[in-house]
Amino acid sequence: MTTDTEPPRPSQSGAARAMLRGAAVPALGVSVICVAVATWLRGTPGLWGSLLGATLVFAFFATSLVVLGRVRAAEPGVALLVALGLYTIKVVALAVAFVVIGAAGWLGDPLHRGSLGLTIIVCTLTWTTTQVVAAVRHRQPLYDLPAGS
Repeated sequence: MTTDTEPPRPSQSGAARAMLRGAAVPALGVSVICVAVATWLRGTPGLWGSLLGATLVFAFFATSLVVLGRVRAAEPGVALLVALGLYTIKVVALAVAFVVIGAAGWLGDPLHRGSLGLTIIVCTLTWTTTQVVAAVRHRQPLYDLPAGS
């Protein structure tokens, strides 16, 4: 006996959660290592610079997954518009954060510039790589085939 019900589809938020977990956990481990090395090499300024760098990376990437995980069920055009708008807002927010950090004179004394920059680079590469791996492993279909196919 056949039924006309569709097979269960993977949860839209489940994909976002899987990618967030797959990227955040390794990036957290790498950021702990970066903070430890920066503290050991540069002391308190290295600690604060590295902590700020890791926080910026986590805020930048995690907001994308959380927001886009919620709008994935919307029309593709709306989801694309939200993604582009979110990216623009985040880039502007990062630029403002760097201008504020520089204008406040925090680079050097409370924040070590090299620790901040290297932590951002290493955590970004880790997050991006592991997010791609998590997305490939999750195998979320991009579109649904018609019922008769």
